Amino acid sequence: MDSTARVTYHRTPEPSATPWGTGEDTGRNPLSAQHAHLQEGARRGRRPRWPTTLEDFETEARRVLSADDHGRDVLAYLFGTAGRGRTAAANLAAFDDHTIITNVLRRVDLRDHRITLFGTPMAAPLLLAPVGGLDLIEPRADISVAEAAAHTGLTWIHSPAASVTPEEVNAQVPGGHRWFELMLSADDTLNHSMIHRAQRTGHTVLVVNLDTPVIGWRSSLFDHGWPFDHGYGAATFRTDPIFAARLRDPEDPAEFGRQFAALFNDGSRTPNDLALVRSRWTGTLLVKGILTARDAHLATQAGADGIIVSNHGGRQQDRGVATLHALAHVIHGAHGVPVLLDGGIRSGADMLIALALGAQAVLIGLPYALGLAVDGYDGVRHVLDCLLADYDRTMAVAGYRSPSELGPAALYSRPRTASLPTRPWPSTT
Repeated sequence: MDSTARVTYHRTPEPSATPWGTGEDTGRNPLSAQHAHLQEGARRGRRPRWPTTLEDFETEARRVLSADDHGRDVLAYLFGTAGRGRTAAANLAAFDDHTIITNVLRRVDLRDHRITLFGTPMAAPLLLAPVGGLDLIEPRADISVAEAAAHTGLTWIHSPAASVTPEEVNAQVPGGHRWFELMLSADDTLNHSMIHRAQRTGHTVLVVNLDTPVIGWRSSLFDHGWPFDHGYGAATFRTDPIFAARLRDPEDPAEFGRQFAALFNDGSRTPNDLALVRSRWTGTLLVKGILTARDAHLATQAGADGIIVSNHGGRQQDRGVATLHALAHVIHGAHGVPVLLDGGIRSGADMLIALALGAQAVLIGLPYALGLAVDGYDGVRHVLDCLLADYDRTMAVAGYRSPSELGPAALYSRPRTASLPTRPWPSTT
């Protein structure tokens, strides 16, 4: 794929082309509409149902879900990080190393945050990360997520452990832009079957998950149970003939969990497996879970068209590197292919910082999953609308009209001692 075709920014008109005082262009910039809606509500004495910052929203969601046993199980799953949760905390804290430089006397009334990434148009450089097992929250959870993403013009990545099959999403949510995640299993025939299914359901981008060679140490899985052991997240697998043939007792939910664990605790994947996926997949291929320049180099050598920097939200490795800290190293080893960032995004300022440091787009998972847990479709929309409005305002205040204008000069960054190798692959000497 031509590197120039992977990312396209929608340029805003030059300032001289429009008169002063025209107001905000909500047609080109629908992200500003949520801010206007909330402001008008405040004028009329109407308060939003949920907090409008993601940090406060998370606090309120924890309070609401803690009221009963099922809600506590949902919280345990969504916040079930590896070890003592220090990687998840590091993802958040990494943004504190950077501050945004505000530029004034710049025209920012005409803002356009749209991008086209790997041929997929998006209202903003924000994607919904794949989250499996959400039918623990509600049976058709991912239909609500897919609808919310489609209605906000964002791309949702369909997890193979979603509550519904890709065929069901196609039938019930036509018109949305979706990518498909492939979890590499120990059964190559299952991998091939999933690839074929993604192609058959019209997906043009395949995201290969590399950060779960085995399931990490998550004490919440033992303390509260693993959703997959109770049959959650099974829809796509149960309707796959290769996986279904492995089930000794299809009616036993625990049997799904046993087979799932057997297939995804193998730990034997190598670059050859990724190259095999590349040979079978005719569309765009992304890899998710890269944290080093070396692995970025290996992924591009195996044929990856793009990379998602991710540590699985801190759910795999305790005391792991923050994704924002790994970003520059991955970009260095990616040889010019687009790099996206997953992990730690909780505000518009976080989005700006990640984009300024070289990410072409960012992903969120936990925030929208919490929105789903407390208020279904409306909760997901609330999270997305508020985050996008926050990002739009943050960009405007900082003096930027488009993500294409961002770069390291937009930030003051605290000097750090690099802890990761900057060479894209080991020296041969």
